[in-house]
Amino acid sequence: MKTILLNSSLGILAYLISGVLLYGYHSLVLPLFLLIIGVLGYVLLRNQDKIELQKGCFGFTLPYYYCC
Repeated sequence: MKTILLNSSLGILAYLISGVLLYGYHSLVLPLFLLIIGVLGYVLLRNQDKIELQKGCFGFTLPYYYCC
């Protein structure tokens, strides 16, 4: 549960940072947000075990199974 809250708060923080940095340039907010999330994901997940990483990635694929 702590990991979910941390990841969610990092995502919200990255979106707010990209919105503040590119205020008025709405077409560039999404690419910067995705870049920040990618960098944060790489930095945070590069040191974790493969088992922990697979457990975390299961949450990303889970909604796909419910919608189809």
